[in-house]
Amino acid sequence: MTITKHNNIRFVVLTHLLDGEAKKLKELVKPLSLHFQLSDEEVEKMYDSGNGPVVLDRIS
Repeated sequence: MTITKHNNIRFVVLTHLLDGEAKKLKELVKPLSLHFQLSDEEVEKMYDSGNGPVVLDRIS
């Protein structure tokens, strides 16, 4: 599966935050990668410009 866009991720992120506990951005990567069935390659994919991982950018 391809890395989904911000709008599709937003609801899933909010459901993971419903427990009221503070979470680090990186703590959301695993549950979201499982939800969206992302491969390890997709999770680790960097922007061509080198500005960081695509997944972390999409979550934030």
